[in-house]
Amino acid sequence: MAARTGKEYLERLSASRPTVHIQGETVTGGIQDHPAFRNVVQTYAELYDLQHSAEHKDTLTYTSPTSGEPVGTSFLTPRTSDDLVKRRKAYKVWADHSNGMLGRTGDYMNSSLMALASAADWFAQANPAFGENIRRYYEKVREEDLLCTHTLIPPQVNRSVAGTQQAGGKLAARIVKEDDNGVVIRGARMLATIAPFADEMLVFPSTVLRGTPEDKPYSYAFAIPNDTPGLRYVAREPLDYDRPRHDHPLASRFEESDCVVVFDDVHVPYERCFALGDAELCNGFYSQTSSVVHMTHQVVTRTTAKTEYILGLVSLLTEAIGIEQFQHVQEDIAEIIATLEMLRAFLRAAEADAQVNE
Repeated sequence: MAARTGKEYLERLSASRPTVHIQGETVTGGIQDHPAFRNVVQTYAELYDLQHSAEHKDTLTYTSPTSGEPVGTSFLTPRTSDDLVKRRKAYKVWADHSNGMLGRTGDYMNSSLMALASAADWFAQANPAFGENIRRYYEKVREEDLLCTHTLIPPQVNRSVAGTQQAGGKLAARIVKEDDNGVVIRGARMLATIAPFADEMLVFPSTVLRGTPEDKPYSYAFAIPNDTPGLRYVAREPLDYDRPRHDHPLASRFEESDCVVVFDDVHVPYERCFALGDAELCNGFYSQTSSVVHMTHQVVTRTTAKTEYILGLVSLLTEAIGIEQFQHVQEDIAEIIATLEMLRAFLRAAEADAQVNE
């Protein structure tokens, strides 16, 4: 497969059967038709269609090194500053489509996966299989153009104790069993944005593990399909009230649901595991792989698009009601302009000063 179209994204979503609890209702299919999700799902489909538009396809895709097909630019492993610029331009096309209001479009996790796969040797120091697993999984997501959500912290119930001690250690998701084919996970995690309409979930480790024997069951990183048996999502109250777009121009298109993730003895095959039982490896998951750097490259690009939108909106408002001449209003607008130019400067410096690391 290559970069997906919106139609292909919707077809795969239609065939998926995730378990989602929302406002007292349990949804086990047809996510794309549910009132809480159908509008944002359509917006995500539009993003995939942009990959095939005459105007944007050269920016949003590049040639896969394995299949020779066009795949998403956010999967491109950067070797030069020009590669970083190409990645940023792709981020910006998608961000502009939502005025920067969509925080977890596919390019966010794609960027993380790209960096993790580039650091496959780092994962392999714990087990050679883990390095191969992350590299192979990255290629799967790239070639199938999958949409990933992720979860990375235990539930915030009692902040005076570590996540591993919540409810006597029985609240946070943990490894409760290991067999010849993988591990079994039980407990809860948060906070999976876009989970109801994603294809896969990446379960990333908490990076504040203390390395004690008690932390071992909570030290893991893996990926599973969204409709894996035993996996459930508890979605917060939606902000899309199923009202006309004229009255709710943002929420009616860009409401990305956030979910608590519940694992009811979910079996995870070894080939989908990237770290197991190694707290030190988990603590360095982001910093040692440069994953957070490339995720933030996307975040700052999106925030730039959002700030441009806010500046345009504020400018129109002040002009419409004739208050742009007041000094305190000019000061407020100047603050937005300064913020925007700082974001642009950060991006330019990050790309221009970038160097290849190990």
